[in-house]
This record gives sequence, C-alpha cells and structure tokens, in this order.
Amino acid sequence: MRTHEDRNRIISHLKGDVLRHIVTLKMLQLYGDAIEFRFVQGTGGWALLSLLPVVMSDFDRQTYPEAKFVVLVDGTSQASKLDLLENLPAGRLVIKSYDASVTRFALGRLGARKVRSFRSFTLPPAGPVEAAPAGVIESEALVPEIIQMFSHNGYLEAELAIHFAAGARWYAIQDGVRKISAGFVFRNFDLVWEIGGLFTVPGFRRQGHARKIVAAALNHLVAQKLVPRYQVRADNLESIRLAESTGLQPFLQMDHLLTH
Repeated sequence: MRTHEDRNRIISHLKGDVLRHIVTLKMLQLYGDAIEFRFVQGTGGWALLSLLPVVMSDFDRQTYPEAKFVVLVDGTSQASKLDLLENLPAGRLVIKSYDASVTRFALGRLGARKVRSFRSFTLPPAGPVEAAPAGVIESEALVPEIIQMFSHNGYLEAELAIHFAAGARWYAIQDGVRKISAGFVFRNFDLVWEIGGLFTVPGFRRQGHARKIVAAALNHLVAQKLVPRYQVRADNLESIRLAESTGLQPFLQMDHLLTH
C-alpha cells in the first residue's frame, strides 16, 4: 500500500460491510505493512486482492507451512475479483473465500482443493439475549491457569497478552478451586468482538458448561453495545448447535483453498 490515503480508501470500502469483510479488516489491522494490496475501482464496483506472507501469521504458519501467501479477495465487482485472481504470484497459496464465484474459480481454474471451512455467527440486531447464567466467574486478569486452558485451542501466551492488554475478558466455571471450563472475549475489529478459546476439561464435557460461558459472554458484549462474533469449523456440529442454542445466527462461511 503506497500512501496513507490509499489505506484509508481501502478501509472505507471494507467498512461498508464490516462483518462480511472482518477477516481482511483484522488482517489489515495486524499486518498492514506486510500486506500487498491490489485495488481496482470502476463503474461496475470495486475489488481488492490482499496478499499476506504466511510467515507473518501464527495460525497460517502452523497450519499451512508449505504455502507462500494467504490470499483474500473482497469487493462488489465479480468480474474485477476474477481478473485479480488471474495474476496471482507463483508458489503455493491459501485462498480464503466467502464468495462462491471466487471459490469456483480457485477450484476450477487454479486447481485448488478445499482443506477446511469456518462458519461465523453473530446476534441479530434486535435479537433477544437470555439472562446471564449463574455460576460463571469473569476477570480481565490473564493468569497461568487460563493461559494453559486456552493453549489447548492454539492460543499462544504472547498473543493472549496482546488481547488482554487491549481489554479482553475471560469467563470460567469452577469445580472447587479448579477451573473446569473457560472462554474469553477480545476485540477483533472496531466494535466487533470475538468469543473464542472455549475449552472444557475432559470429564466435565457435555454438561452445558460451554453454553453458559457463551451466554455470559454475550450478555457482556450486548450490554457494552458491541457486536459478537463466534467462529467455528464447519464440521464441528456440536459447537454449531451450541451457537444456535444461544441465539447466534450464521452470517458467513469462509472456505480455505490450497493451491498446488
């Protein structure tokens, strides 16, 4: 991205639909200086191709070590998006797509294969929220026991420290003095806050603890006039049922496509 004006123009377009573009906005916030952007705009709309070196992202470096770039395509012009995909860099790529036409192009023209999918949920604007459940404790202090619990879902201590320094809050259920289930909320982008890290100790699962954690988190976010986002792998049916049981509704599916 060449100038501050270019950056602001791209952010302005993406913020026209924050939830649809949440992955690119978050990536821009975290890795802006490392991303190569290709932006076009015309009478038919706009399109943006974002290229992030895989080595910059902990998740992508661990999940796709053989890939060179993460590729995201956003915009309102289908033709322009596909034109941008015609000129991708050489090497193995991870294309993250919520757009059916981009997915079809990657699977067909680029010979990519779908390796995983994620579904994102949020609350409808006027959706009801159940009362905060009893027995859930919460804190903004990042303590070793919580760090250990969230590490089971791939969160590194350094990453957690950044989130909690920016206002993240954890929720937990205890059995005596031991925490047996926990999750946390953290700022994703602007007013969108993520519910993540859900972990329940084996032996205490399937007892409704995780659902209470999510319900408590939703109560906090709604009270603060924040927008919740809950992301889950598309094949994790148990977690999807949990989301739906708390009133969360799907708004986006992101497919990860790996080129050869």
